[in-house]
Amino acid sequence: MILYSLILSQALFGQELKTFKINPGQLVYDVITPKDRYAFNDFQTGLVYFKNNALGSARMNYNAILAEVEFIDEKGDTLSLDKPETIKYITIATDTFYYDN
Repeated sequence: MILYSLILSQALFGQELKTFKINPGQLVYDVITPKDRYAFNDFQTGLVYFKNNALGSARMNYNAILAEVEFIDEKGDTLSLDKPETIKYITIATDTFYYDN
């Protein structure tokens, strides 16, 4: 029983905590690469479910530094979603993101 508990507890700690050193004059995005910044390797098609029952779709990714979902617009620019309080939830791949004050 103890061995089973140890194996189970090991499986629960799958994420590695990383630290980054930002020196004076350095930009955060020069030190923290997109691989470490974003939840997904690439921007993926996601769906935005709004509280007014509207639905939006775009290529999206979660930016862990800003704690925001970003999307790529038709010009190829990376933008953050506006007015998160109007959003029920967002799905990207198999993940679901909710806005909570």
